[in-house]
Amino acid sequence: MAAAVAAALVLAGCTGGLSRAEVEEIVEESGGGGLSQVEIEQIAEAAGSGLSQADVTEIVQAAGSGLSRAEIEQIIHEAIASVAEPSVAPEAEAEIEAEAEAPPRSEPDNYTKHFVDLAISRYEAEGLAATLDYYNDPANVDGQWYAFIIGEDDEIIGHYDPSRRGYDLKGWVGTDANGYDFGADMLSATDEGLWVTYVFRNPERLEAGFDPSGFELKRSWVVRHDGLLFGSGWYTDIDEFIQSQVTTAVEIFRSEGLDGLFARLSDPTSNFAGLGAALAYYEATGVLGGQWIGFVAGPDGEIVSAMLNRAFVGENINDVLGVDIVSQATESGNWIAQPSSHSESELELRVWVARHDDLTFGGGWRNTPAP
Repeated sequence: MAAAVAAALVLAGCTGGLSRAEVEEIVEESGGGGLSQVEIEQIAEAAGSGLSQADVTEIVQAAGSGLSRAEIEQIIHEAIASVAEPSVAPEAEAEIEAEAEAPPRSEPDNYTKHFVDLAISRYEAEGLAATLDYYNDPANVDGQWYAFIIGEDDEIIGHYDPSRRGYDLKGWVGTDANGYDFGADMLSATDEGLWVTYVFRNPERLEAGFDPSGFELKRSWVVRHDGLLFGSGWYTDIDEFIQSQVTTAVEIFRSEGLDGLFARLSDPTSNFAGLGAALAYYEATGVLGGQWIGFVAGPDGEIVSAMLNRAFVGENINDVLGVDIVSQATESGNWIAQPSSHSESELELRVWVARHDDLTFGGGWRNTPAP
């Protein structure tokens, strides 16, 4: 019956409206009335028929329909949608809108989340096969961003590099160069999303002619949707990583206060997730330069929050680092470095700090152990 009704609506769909004869045919084919005058008028308006309440009332009552208002309205809408030819396909229109709202690449965490959302939107609009065709094509790698998709059997089904496809994420392909089993962590992602930090090759740098055996730290955002995992990530050096962590802390404090920041520091879905793994990588490769310290200090320098090492809480940041941090912090953010007493070419300390509302936010490293 629904097919017959849809066929009756072909002409109406091409014009975007319904004639009296077409509404009459719909109701006759579908079995007729039981609708109130208000409901009939709403159906007519929703379908864009242009018929009056009296016209549609007469048609439906004459037919004696047994369908509900919702059923008739759904049939009308589905038939019109099936034959309408918008100037821009719905999926293309959604993609254009998403691109227009994309955050800048200078906010890599936010841009990564947007990139994953775009992949999920493409899947919803075009289906899995078309989505895989798109993201498996190296031409659709966006600089250092590309989408990867994991199937319901935990195998990689979407990746620009064909050598990665078809392998179980719980196997070698889900283990990084340092032996970190990031695949298992990715598979624990929910529809709320999860950050996972590990070491991987950067296609942007490979294309630029860098050593293909080199690896960089990658932060990936992974979301479970319809039993699939959609993910993407960005690559960062140590300076970018430290600045992004401090900037994120300031942004969270601005919108959620200290309590919100404290909660985020222990939230596996927040921007701080994977911080420990990232720092372990930087320490293992020798680029961190010393012991990590991430902190939020009050106006007098007292540490009120410390990333990863709560033993610092209550200490004075100036005393801990051996330099006046609080007075040197600026609202736009700046590096504070202290030369080593043993070598002019080495640093004892390097931290990125930013001031906001009489609080000092910072992250970096020092060579001497904390007191």
